[in-house]
Amino acid sequence: TVGVFRHLHAAIPTDDVQALVQVVPPQLASCVPMLGDLLTGQESARNNLQIFETGIKVVISLLTMLKKQTPVLVVLQFEHGTSLFPRTTKEDQNIFWKMTADLANLVRKEKSIAGLILCCEAPQDNIAVKLSMESGSFLKLRGLDQDDTLEYMSNYLGVPETTIPPELRRFVSQVTLGNALYIRETLDQLMRDGHLRV
Repeated sequence: TVGVFRHLHAAIPTDDVQALVQVVPPQLASCVPMLGDLLTGQESARNNLQIFETGIKVVISLLTMLKKQTPVLVVLQFEHGTSLFPRTTKEDQNIFWKMTADLANLVRKEKSIAGLILCCEAPQDNIAVKLSMESGSFLKLRGLDQDDTLEYMSNYLGVPETTIPPELRRFVSQVTLGNALYIRETLDQLMRDGHLRV
């Protein structure tokens, strides 16, 4: 959000904390130290919920200010792949969907702000998901299944499907979750490291 202010106003500092000092409205100025600690990686004595709620309040305020200057598209993306820490991933998902719900309420109120959510799984009870389904803008995509992944690998490597070992098929399918970009990157990395030769 601060980057958009910089784009619109060249005088906004490149340092995020200094930029926040300039752009945060006066009624939220007391939030800047907490967010400054967060942005600079300093530990905070405050709890995560307090930080989260403060951050959302500031972001919503900044987006409301920006909509007066330029059209706004808020893009939220929850990245996840194969995780060794499912509890942490679940906590991250909860935070993401809480933030998504808060921003969805803003998008619903402010017609000059649009929203786009990119995720692997969308909980049907989240307000943002409900709104997108009601408006007909919910689009469910899926990764390539194992057969499609095999066909993609075959085309990318320029070899017949039958020459790709089953272990490699399974490995690439599991690691990439069917994402075509990740399939290419995984194959490229395996070739660079000498684990795969065509």
